[in-house]
Amino acid sequence: MTHDDAALVIFNDPRARFARGQVEPFELPADAEIAPRWRQALAATVPSTIAVAVLACIALIPQPTLAALLAGLEAGLGVAALLSLDRVDPRLYVDPSSSVYYRR
Repeated sequence: MTHDDAALVIFNDPRARFARGQVEPFELPADAEIAPRWRQALAATVPSTIAVAVLACIALIPQPTLAALLAGLEAGLGVAALLSLDRVDPRLYVDPSSSVYYRR
């Protein structure tokens, strides 16, 4: 398995159950490379969190009200992430190139 095939930790997104139904994960291959935690966190923040922050910065001078609204949206994303921490299954992984689920 190469770095391109690295499995990343995923969060149990409740929307995934509605989109695909219940998916039974495969066993994680013994030679799977797990991405470091910082890379997993970065993958979870792109594009939504970074895009909202960039848009808020762009709107700061010409549209301060819009920037404040976007800042509230950014805070909401953070609160939603904190509230979902108790539903994280650390044994679940996904291959980002194929969206295949694995269980350790």
